Amino acid sequence: MLRGECLAAHYGLQKWAPNEPEILVPRRHRPIPGVNLREARALDPRDVTTFRGIPCLTVPRLLIDLSDSLIAEELTALIHEAAYLHLLDVPALRQAIQRANGHHNVRVLEQAIEDWLDGSAGTRSRGEVAFRRALTALGFPPPLTNRKAKGIEVDFHWPDRKLIVEIDGPNHRRPPNRVTDRVRDDELIAAGWTVVRARTYELALAKLRPEADRNRP
Repeated sequence: MLRGECLAAHYGLQKWAPNEPEILVPRRHRPIPGVNLREARALDPRDVTTFRGIPCLTVPRLLIDLSDSLIAEELTALIHEAAYLHLLDVPALRQAIQRANGHHNVRVLEQAIEDWLDGSAGTRSRGEVAFRRALTALGFPPPLTNRKAKGIEVDFHWPDRKLIVEIDGPNHRRPPNRVTDRVRDDELIAAGWTVVRARTYELALAKLRPEADRNRP
């Protein structure tokens, strides 16, 4: 049955999937070229379903498994999409967490649930994921992700520092969007925020790196 980010893409929770499909098998299986096989340990029947004719893990069990490899903001994004697609049952998710054995990072999923309930949509692109992971590597304090500052949703912000980072994709280069961005920035700057805009997450990191270096012990 399907598992991992391959299953997340099958459910429609994210736009990308790994190059190799990830499949759970009931017992040790000979290797299959181009397929990532994982042996399934004892699965609770409540954690197994069929979606669009394909046997797979349920959304709650999928989120639990992905908590071993994804950061909270990535999980929050999956939770947000699952809710939009009417595939999320928070009580069922919490019950699945309670019976999950051997998953030591469920606290990351619990944080993602709380972030979503608090209004976060999580990361929305691979660039945002890479930026968020790089911030951790730099020792930079975690930002709020895709939440509102002064009523305006922004990519990343640190309320205590009054700092906002926006990573602008190609759509932001269109004249109408540039005007909208400028109006938003002017309103935020007038309210005392510093707004950093960059076309790539690498450029955003370069702009933040001096401050991160100053704050290292």
